[in-house]
Amino acid sequence: MSSVVKNDGLAPGGFNFDAKLRRESTDVEDLFIAHISGMDTMARGLRNVAKLIEVTGDIISS
Repeated sequence: MSSVVKNDGLAPGGFNFDAKLRRESTDVEDLFIAHISGMDTMARGLRNVAKLIEVTGDIISS
């Protein structure tokens, strides 16, 4: 997420998001929940980067 913030967003490229199930399932509901969980994790990462910038004034590179 810090790379997204450093580059002022996703444009002109994009973002490859792929949700994997933890078990072998072809149930549509399981796939839906996997995507929601993955997007929730991405949102939490973005919020953490925003908080890091707010507290430190910069993004700490690793």
